[in-house]
Amino acid sequence: MGLPGIEPVERANTLAEDLYQSLRKAIVTGSLKPGEKVATRAVAESAGVSFTPAREAIARLIADGALVQISPKSVVVPHLRIEALDEITKLRLSLETMAAEAAAACITKDTLDRLKKVERAYEQLRTKENFTKSLTLNEEFHFTIYRASGMPRLVGFIETLWVQVGPSFNLLLDEKRIPKRPLGFHDMAIEGLEGRDGEKVAVAIRNDLEFGYERLKNMVLQREEHA
Repeated sequence: MGLPGIEPVERANTLAEDLYQSLRKAIVTGSLKPGEKVATRAVAESAGVSFTPAREAIARLIADGALVQISPKSVVVPHLRIEALDEITKLRLSLETMAAEAAAACITKDTLDRLKKVERAYEQLRTKENFTKSLTLNEEFHFTIYRASGMPRLVGFIETLWVQVGPSFNLLLDEKRIPKRPLGFHDMAIEGLEGRDGEKVAVAIRNDLEFGYERLKNMVLQREEHA
C-alpha cells in the first residue's frame, strides 16, 4: 500500500535525493499526518524505486527531525508538541525575517513577477478542498523570497524548520480556522520588495508567521488536552 502525497521520481538525478525531496514535500504540505507510519517498503513502492534510496531518504528526514524512529523497524511522523512549536516559531521568526529583509536588496524583476503569479494562485486556492495545494503554493511564495536573499545556508536552516512543523498543518483543516479573505501579509511583502524596503518585507513575514503560530498553537493545545 502506497503513501499519500508521494509521486514517482525522475531518474535523471540521484534517486535518494529526488525521493528525499518528494517525501519532504509530502511532509511539509501535510499529506503525511502526525502519527502516520512511514515504512521503507511503502515509500519505495509509491515512488517506484528500490529499498536503498527509500532508506536513505528516510534516514535524512529522521536527521532533519521530520520523522522519528520509535523502534528498529518503525518510523513515524511525529506529533508536534507545544514546546517544540514555540521553539521552532522563535527560530523561524529570526531566520525568515532575516532572509526576507536581505531579499529586498537583490530580488530581480523576473523573480518578483513569478512571486506575484504564485500569490494570485495561492489566494484562489485557500479553501478546505484545495488545502494541500494551497500549502504548496504558500511554501513556494515564502521560499521564492528567501532564496532571493542569496543566502543558501540560511535557506537550508529554514527548510529544516518547515519540514518539522509541516505535518501539524493538518490540524488547520477545520474550515472555521481558514481565513475567508486574504489578510494582506503577502501583499505587504510584495510591496516591500517592489520598494526595496527590507524592513517592510520583514514586518510582513513576521506578521504572517505570528498569525499562523496563533492558529496552530490553539489546535496543538486542543490535541494535547484530548490526548
